[in-house]
Amino acid sequence: LGLDPPAALVHPVLVMGGLLLAFTLNSWSVSRVTVGQEGVDLVGTISIRMVGGRMNLLALGVTGLLAITLGAYLFMENFRPR
Repeated sequence: LGLDPPAALVHPVLVMGGLLLAFTLNSWSVSRVTVGQEGVDLVGTISIRMVGGRMNLLALGVTGLLAITLGAYLFMENFRPR
C-alpha cells in the first residue's frame, strides 16, 4: 500500500521483547518448577503439564519457530565468508 510503518513498531528490541514476553507468559502457564531438599542435597525439578494448555503449547511452538526464523535471518544477513 506504500505505507511506512512507524519506527517504534519495527524496532528489534520491541520485536524480540514481544517474543520473549509471549514465550515467558505461555511457559509460565504450562510448566511447573519445584525446588526441594532431600537430606543435604538441593533437588529441583521442572515439569510440563499437558492438561488444559493446548493453546499455550501452540503459542510456545509458534514463538519458538519465529525466534528461530529471526535468528537464522540475522545470521544469514550478517554472515560474510572469509
